[in-house]
Amino acid sequence: MADKKVNPKSREQSKRLKSNSQKQNQNGKQQKNEEGDDGLFGQKQGKAQVEGNQFQQFYDYSTLELKDDYRERPILICPDGIIFLETFNPLYRVAYQFLISIGEPVQRPLSMHKFTLTKYSLYTAMVLQYEPKDIILCLEKLSKNKKIPKEVERYITENTQNYGAARLFLDDSSYYLDIDSQVWTSIIERNPHIKDLVSQTQFNFDNIINQNKELRDIQKDLQSFFQNIKTENNQQSSKKNQKMIVEDEQDDGIPDKKNKLMKNGDSSIANYDDEDEEDSDDGDDDFVYNFIMNNKTKRSFKRIQIIGDHFEVTKAVINCSVPLIQEYDFENKSFKQLEIELKPKIKVRYYQERALKNIFIQKKARSGLIILPCGAGKTIVGVIAIERIKQSTVIICDSDVSVDQWRDELERWTTINKNKIVRLTGRIVDEWPTRTTDEPIIVITTYYMLVKKREDLPPTQIAQKSKKRQYIDSMKERKWGVCVIDEVHKLPANTFQNVLKQYKFHFKLGLTATPYREDEKIINLFYMIGPKLYEENWYDLVSQGFLAKPYCVEIRCEMSQLWMSEYNKKDLKTGKNYYRGPQRELIHTSNPRKFKTLEYLIKVHEERGDKILVFCDRPMIIDYYGNILKYPVIYGDVSQDERKKIFNLFKVSNQINTIFLSRVGDTAIDLPQANVGIQIGMHFKSRRQEVQRLGRIMRAKENYDGQYNAFWYTLVSKGTDETSYCLARQKCLINQGFKYEIIDEKDLPYSQNPQKFKWMSQLDESDYLYTLLMNSEQNQQNGKMSSEEESSSGDSSGSDSEESEGHFNITTKAANPLQNLALYKETQLNKY
Repeated sequence: MADKKVNPKSREQSKRLKSNSQKQNQNGKQQKNEEGDDGLFGQKQGKAQVEGNQFQQFYDYSTLELKDDYRERPILICPDGIIFLETFNPLYRVAYQFLISIGEPVQRPLSMHKFTLTKYSLYTAMVLQYEPKDIILCLEKLSKNKKIPKEVERYITENTQNYGAARLFLDDSSYYLDIDSQVWTSIIERNPHIKDLVSQTQFNFDNIINQNKELRDIQKDLQSFFQNIKTENNQQSSKKNQKMIVEDEQDDGIPDKKNKLMKNGDSSIANYDDEDEEDSDDGDDDFVYNFIMNNKTKRSFKRIQIIGDHFEVTKAVINCSVPLIQEYDFENKSFKQLEIELKPKIKVRYYQERALKNIFIQKKARSGLIILPCGAGKTIVGVIAIERIKQSTVIICDSDVSVDQWRDELERWTTINKNKIVRLTGRIVDEWPTRTTDEPIIVITTYYMLVKKREDLPPTQIAQKSKKRQYIDSMKERKWGVCVIDEVHKLPANTFQNVLKQYKFHFKLGLTATPYREDEKIINLFYMIGPKLYEENWYDLVSQGFLAKPYCVEIRCEMSQLWMSEYNKKDLKTGKNYYRGPQRELIHTSNPRKFKTLEYLIKVHEERGDKILVFCDRPMIIDYYGNILKYPVIYGDVSQDERKKIFNLFKVSNQINTIFLSRVGDTAIDLPQANVGIQIGMHFKSRRQEVQRLGRIMRAKENYDGQYNAFWYTLVSKGTDETSYCLARQKCLINQGFKYEIIDEKDLPYSQNPQKFKWMSQLDESDYLYTLLMNSEQNQQNGKMSSEEESSSGDSSGSDSEESEGHFNITTKAANPLQNLALYKETQLNKY
């Protein structure tokens, strides 16, 4: 029987497109390929760029040969390492569970997901202890391809040849590396600088890991699925053949297409039975129960003690394509156990169980990353991991609010004694009576507290140490079993990257919903913590009711005449934009037409009984709007106590239904009642911020019936840089399966019939713009702009600082020293 192939017409179209593309390249019209979305850890995926109707880069998949029963298989494997997954296939979840462990998700729209194989994704598979040949066997069973492309098999083989070659662990305050002798020699040759960081021991052995039987479960699922199909199809075939014999003379002479195919021996279902029989003859039916093991030569391992920077050593090992397993054999340690148990009321969801299963393999804890959407219960995973290991723990958070939330969650879901939890922040320091003993404890602190520089005191002044300093010193001296790093995407920042170097942890678990960094440093987490152990798909949890279903809208607002003239103003000497950077961003963010839209949306949703969060990076803008509309505003200078009062009133009463938030609201606020988010200002193209802000309204809502139960609005000024920022941010969510609708502000009711909306507030645009620009320039001269990393780390007082300008208070123009803006207001008034 002829092999199934892609439609010949598609092949001809492919050839024409490819030919046209080559001609364009020869004529010198070739452009650099557009950079695709970053992979999860910064791996750039080549992506076709469209110029007119032609592709600058084209992959011809028309030559791929497909199995006869390809419709039953969920994935298509391409020679370039791209894997497509059908979400409508009955085997979708089985295939997703497998692919997320060996590949990086690139795009995940509703019907078709796109994965790619990288050395880092295969590193994850190796850390999960999947045998390389088992990976290929699973791909063969799941794929539509008659044969896996040789390029893919070769890539997998090359990047898994060091499977089981290295392991890192902590023992007696020193890190040790168990590694294959030949591999270590090769690493030293390529990285001679690490010789001074290590010391070889006399301990030698021949194996460090055993195979993980995880793929056995996947293979059993596949075997069961195809066996059921075989049984059902045999029954249907028997019934339909009998029906054909009885009714053959009564029909119109054209039998049912499916029966006809089966009768002619050309049915994919009938052929699948034959294929299984052929497989059985070859002995492949035992595929589920008999693993094909690598025929490895006997290895010789050596144990290396790391006496210097262990990050440099792990980085060198990983960069040499050696999968480094960072594990902790916690059950064989003689430490005092933390008195903590889970309460019976805790309910663990299936994806949380899956994440925990990948952490605890063969009764050992694997260090790595867990990636779950906002509101999906990452904290629960961390709490259960702490309870399972039962040893002294440090939890690192990004803000004081998050510290309090972790303490509350521990007390809510476990039997931990309150005295066993110590909070250490700039705002509060709990008592730690057992600090000088080896009694197990849980310390919850912030990134900032662990990296803050403190002067060393001479021995004669030890008694003068502050309580914070004493706690930090005790933490450095103590042996820690567990470190949970919340919002772990912040860790690679220059400010925080040395946090884990100062403390020794047996097991490190990183939690995040947004594994994105525009500086591409997210890849550093591989050697700082470990690989991605598990990641769940956003839209799968939305469709199952674990998360809210958001209605995402971009509303495009015209710039007012005054605002647009200032935005496009040119410098007479240079011809460049007069306003640049923060001031230019301030102008398009503060567009008065956005204010009208904002007021209208708040009115509509408050009448529905919704709870609303308004986001903006500029505290001065939300402060201005909050004063006009009489809503509470939370930004960096607002105390923690005041924040708690506002949040509590928002949660439990109708006294506060709308809160204005600066960037401090992007993470670490738990407001399950919020179901409307309105974004009027953004941090450029930050995907992380877009996902985090949407996550504030994604908590599961009651009475979910499949309809939209959350609303996400982004207000954008037309004709400005904001449109390109918004497009880049939305692309990240669209790749997660979300849909965006674009609405023009002119189509909203208040623009169509302004007479019915006379109640809307009116801004004095000239005074408003003058005030904003005056404060912006003054703050720049005072050096009040700070970095993104500081925006959520907290300051010495425990409050979160802002990247943008702080609270403003200007009385008169005469009192302001800025001469170049002193006459601005009068000039604009005369002009208009």
